[in-house]
Amino acid sequence: CEEAADLSRERDLVTWVVAGRLVDDASLAIDHDRRLAAASSDLRDAVLDATQADLESIRSDYSWADRVVARVDLELAELLVDRGRRVLAIEALDRVVAQHPTQTFSAARASLRRIELLSIAHDPSAIGDAYGAVLKRWPDQRDVVRE
Repeated sequence: CEEAADLSRERDLVTWVVAGRLVDDASLAIDHDRRLAAASSDLRDAVLDATQADLESIRSDYSWADRVVARVDLELAELLVDRGRRVLAIEALDRVVAQHPTQTFSAARASLRRIELLSIAHDPSAIGDAYGAVLKRWPDQRDVVRE
């Protein structure tokens, strides 16, 4: 019954308070780009650090909700990209896919982002094959591939 209660709470999470603003659960995208654009180069690391702290807090608070943890892990990988740590970001995206395969939105998005970072997007044949592989593994994520 405790497991059912956890699943019920997870389904009931409709909105989140992230970085002082409401974010719809269906698109838990942390829009740190806005904060980065407004920051001078001296403040860039501080903005990234604050965003990372926000995400880690959410991850801790909702550690029981794999859907949330998967999405936060995806956003943490994006922070690595913002910090210029491409190789670490690719490794983090691989972990999202490996650790959260049942969270199809986050896993599919991580797989697609990995493709972008590996710079094969310029090869139409390779990108088509990669998208096909994502759809085969997560057929419910056609919208993610269309984006």
